[in-house]
Amino acid sequence: MKIGIFGAGALGSLLGAYLSKKHDVTLYGRQNHIEKISSTALKILGINGEKEYELRAVSELSDEHFDLGIVGVKTYDTDNLLNYLKNNRIKFDLVASIQNGLKDDKLISSFGLERVLGCVVNEAAKMTAPGEIYYSNKGATYFGIFKEENNTIKQEMAEDLTSVLNDCGLLTGVSNDLETLTWYKFMNCVSGFAVSGALNYNAVELFNNDFALELLLDSLEEIKTVSLAENILLGDHPLLLSNFLIDRKESKLKFYSLGKKLIEIESPVSSLVQDIRLGKKLTEADSTLGVLLDKAQNHNLSAKTIEICYKMIKSRERVNQFNFS
Repeated sequence: MKIGIFGAGALGSLLGAYLSKKHDVTLYGRQNHIEKISSTALKILGINGEKEYELRAVSELSDEHFDLGIVGVKTYDTDNLLNYLKNNRIKFDLVASIQNGLKDDKLISSFGLERVLGCVVNEAAKMTAPGEIYYSNKGATYFGIFKEENNTIKQEMAEDLTSVLNDCGLLTGVSNDLETLTWYKFMNCVSGFAVSGALNYNAVELFNNDFALELLLDSLEEIKTVSLAENILLGDHPLLLSNFLIDRKESKLKFYSLGKKLIEIESPVSSLVQDIRLGKKLTEADSTLGVLLDKAQNHNLSAKTIEICYKMIKSRERVNQFNFS
């Protein structure tokens, strides 16, 4: 299978490396990262050990056709990428997004539902240097179709991708309800991004701080209320942070326990916090917290904790946009 990954950041590079064991993979990304991969190799470090992968990496591309295109750019860059693909005559049979947020609607409107493969990635990785990715924490990755959809081609591709990634040590599964799984990740992103972004915390700092946990639990309550108003069925999925909502004391104990486990490894840092620390002028606050706040307003619901965190993150963006020194 010929696969193009557009947005060779930490997750895009990680998936690209593993998929290249069986498929013809092209990484498209920023020049310094791409040049390092092209001149040497892509190095993956972390919980699955250290290994180098040789694969095609480019910073410019035109007139190509891929069996599968994977969109890995930040959500605020999606429109720019779609224009680039169109202007450079780059085409896909199927397309999937590994982005955060409720990201599939834009792809469906651009490519049509029948050509969008559902995908949710819950891995933790970061770029430690050009050409080098550190894979810090396992989550779960899903490919599949959307509810009330019957598409054999998409189902077969999901099963193929799942098999390859499982062989590489990524916990990967096939689902026929990607809408719900996407919303679950959205809930986790909003709660995690909100407090960690406002405080500039990694996961260990967040889960071992009593005051930060109060904010996190408040935000989870708000997200849960909005989700129920959106008719999202909240199951007992192990990755769903809202399942930590029991009573306050027990909820904190569960987060403390998780925080202690994370101390033993390199603590995950959310992609939003990574962007803040890198001085990025934009983060994913609008496509996660901003979307949640819009939905809360549509239902006349209060989300004060998330609103305050959103304003604090936007303030950090503003500082990065202007050099005050």
